[in-house]
Amino acid sequence: MKTTYIALVTGGNSSENIVSFKSAKTVYCALKEAYKNVFWIEIHPDKWFCKLNDKTYPIDKNDFSILVDGAKIIFDFIYLTIHGTPAEDGLLPAYFELLNLPYSCCSPMASQITFDKAATIRFARALNIPVAPSIEISLNGFTKNGTPRLNLTFPVFVKACRSGSSFGVVKVNTQQDLEPALHEAFKYDDHCLIEQGMHGTEVTCGVLETEHGIETIAITEVVAHNAFFDFDAKYNGDSDEITPARISKEEAHKISELTKSIYSDFNLSGVCRIDFMIVNGEPFLIEINTIPGVTDESFIPQQVQYRGISLTQFFSEQVVLGLKKHSHEKA
Repeated sequence: MKTTYIALVTGGNSSENIVSFKSAKTVYCALKEAYKNVFWIEIHPDKWFCKLNDKTYPIDKNDFSILVDGAKIIFDFIYLTIHGTPAEDGLLPAYFELLNLPYSCCSPMASQITFDKAATIRFARALNIPVAPSIEISLNGFTKNGTPRLNLTFPVFVKACRSGSSFGVVKVNTQQDLEPALHEAFKYDDHCLIEQGMHGTEVTCGVLETEHGIETIAITEVVAHNAFFDFDAKYNGDSDEITPARISKEEAHKISELTKSIYSDFNLSGVCRIDFMIVNGEPFLIEINTIPGVTDESFIPQQVQYRGISLTQFFSEQVVLGLKKHSHEKA
């Protein structure tokens, strides 16, 4: 039987790399129970390397290989646990496409659309998916024209369009607070979304492709202790996360069906997580996460545990499916 070499890729160039390392640890430990040859690889702005037996080996970017004791190792599958750039924005997927290497997340185009919150909302509107009213603003427009007067009702959320883990997201309760919020968001991106706040039940639904088609994992209800589901709520325990969500069967059915529809319409791949706000029984799309966190505090492991599936089975099945899809595409 052919040996399978798996590259577990983490790190990244954004403020989310601290979360990426935590997610990578979860996936690495799970995959090591199923595969002997799982290699920890870190990508940083200035260097790419593999950590193996307390040594580091540089990555040959020409074919994403490493040289260990004179033997060249080319990987059969890439499992990406980089939140933010250069994975979730499609740059690394495009690189692996050029090398014809199978990887665990969405295609470059799907990644580029979903990584940009404004582009996601525009695409969703075109598909008649319910979203909150919003406006887009660029740093250049803000510099030239100043703080916009809104036709939205406060509170609103100012969101850096291409950032994750709630970095660059600010809840704004008054017009007076809008300008400093924009300054904060523009630290993370030069394009921002100002979105109408909604009052309802916040939920998130894990979804993935299996051999049987697109399937949801579970629906989790999010009750943040803070003003909204910020970084501390996500990773420092400042929230209640309830699986399954305390919603009606009808609402759960709507969320499940809409999640699968979004996964298909946006041409997503791998394990994704889609966030919604339920208002008067109707779900509104908030955000699509194409490389969701899988830390000990993250939703996906909680949902997998609720389903009674081990993380080793969950992640290894993604490798098997990814390799199978790749072999079919090459045939």
